[in-house]
Amino acid sequence: MINVTFQNDVYQLPEKWDEITGPQLETLAQLIQKGLTENELLFRFALFCMGMRMAWRYSLRVNNLDCYYVRHGITRIYLVSPFQMAVLAQSISWMVDDNRINPKITKNHYHEFYPCRYRRLFGPADAISNLLTSEWILAEMERIAWNNSKNEHHLNRLLAILWRPTASNHPDGDRRAPFQEATFEKRIDQIAKIKPFQKQVMLWYYEACIAFLAEKFKDVFSEGEASGKDPVDGFMQLVTDLAKDDLSKIDKIHSSPLFQTLYTLQSIIEKHNKRKDKNDV
Repeated sequence: MINVTFQNDVYQLPEKWDEITGPQLETLAQLIQKGLTENELLFRFALFCMGMRMAWRYSLRVNNLDCYYVRHGITRIYLVSPFQMAVLAQSISWMVDDNRINPKITKNHYHEFYPCRYRRLFGPADAISNLLTSEWILAEMERIAWNNSKNEHHLNRLLAILWRPTASNHPDGDRRAPFQEATFEKRIDQIAKIKPFQKQVMLWYYEACIAFLAEKFKDVFSEGEASGKDPVDGFMQLVTDLAKDDLSKIDKIHSSPLFQTLYTLQSIIEKHNKRKDKNDV
């Protein structure tokens, strides 16, 4: 954490994504949706992380500079200059990557979520470690459609695939009921009603998990890119090759945990590359 001092009072700011809490992520999503400038967004987010907010007496002009009052609780009030605002924003500028904010957080802050009153849904484990291969393929198809069209229907479908009601029993530790088409459409309607900033937090989590998998299983994900195919198409081709066109084996792979499938594919590719390198010598 980064220590920040205001008139001998010390506050803390996060210095990496793992230190950001769920409520802070929600606030970040809300600020982004307001269309603020980068500096103003970072400044306001820094205030929230320190438990501060703009004071009721909003601004004061000092030496031809617009200074702003911020407060912590009831008694602590500070006058902040533009220079101090810039320094505060700069202290968390690590959040900006390639002119955009894209949280790298594989922790699911919405493990248990209420899209509406008396309706409880459960999300995937951290790093989507409990996803089945089949549901990941469905989710990726919707994510790609969302990225291409920005049609919110695809985003709702993506989140409805991942967040599901609880199962009556869950010996494997996954509290979510198995994915079923029969209940899917109704859940899409529930997801459609949740607040936009909550959807953004969910999407950030899932996209961070995909980036984590792409880094961990580089050979698997690069195979699809190298062939010029869509990542999901490339992955499906690897699965077909692994099963040698045996439909029963393909079904078995689809029902296997995603991590198990990825580890298997990674191992096969590594062995193939070693043989190829040996033959080239």
